[in-house]
Amino acid sequence: MKKTPKRIIIVAGIGISAAGVYFCYVIGLGLLMNIELKDLRPKLLCETDHRALLAACRELSSRVTSGRLEANYYRVRFPAHSEVSRFPEPIRALRHRFVSIIDSGIVRIEMNTKW
Repeated sequence: MKKTPKRIIIVAGIGISAAGVYFCYVIGLGLLMNIELKDLRPKLLCETDHRALLAACRELSSRVTSGRLEANYYRVRFPAHSEVSRFPEPIRALRHRFVSIIDSGIVRIEMNTKW
């Protein structure tokens, strides 16, 4: 049975519409994330006590190298890892998403949107 041009046009229209909605969603989400990141920049750059943050990271690092804390990838929010409540306050105050600590004691704090 032959497909009529009308059916082909309808199917193509639905496909193009779905792609357009998806494209708008992705672009909109990217713009929203950019706005959220701009909100975090002043907090990170101006309002953070960088010396206290460095001391807090060094404390976490020493916990890992001494064996009191497991090297891991810790989720800070949604839901938070149980160990995060014992992290130093300057690290928790950043309202970031993850803290990654490797065996050698290197601490990486991932800052991204407020989500």
